[in-house]
Amino acid sequence: MAKQRMLLQTGRCLMLASVLLCMAPRCFAEYMTLKVVHEGDGTPVSEQYITMQLQYENSGEQRQISQRTDSAGEARFRVPLRRPDSVRIEVHFNERGFRCSCRVQTEPETVFRTGLVIAPRTRKSENSSLIEARPGQIVFVARPSSLLQKILFDDH
Repeated sequence: MAKQRMLLQTGRCLMLASVLLCMAPRCFAEYMTLKVVHEGDGTPVSEQYITMQLQYENSGEQRQISQRTDSAGEARFRVPLRRPDSVRIEVHFNERGFRCSCRVQTEPETVFRTGLVIAPRTRKSENSSLIEARPGQIVFVARPSSLLQKILFDDH
């Protein structure tokens, strides 16, 4: 009887351990938050398509994941426990009239340690210098296209 009880307890412990091991990657994975904001006032730009490509240089493996920004202008991407060597991120605007340096390739460690702000290269508004990124976050700052840019570059 004591032997059966001990076997039953051992079985329960093994079952619990296997459940915890299966759930561990979900519990300990990190998330990278990508945010798109308007340069002028820092308001979120929602419903924009973002792609993230995870690149593993040793194996040559690449995985691509995509999402749309939510009403807060954010998209959260789960970064696997086996961290990629680099990530390539691009924002694809579905609205006419936005311009941005909306492409970046970086190491995940940089993003998780300090965060990144990707702002337009041309002119800098007073408000864009107030935009900051938290650790684990990349903020893309989008600005409206000038009339000349709309005429020359918009293909809509």
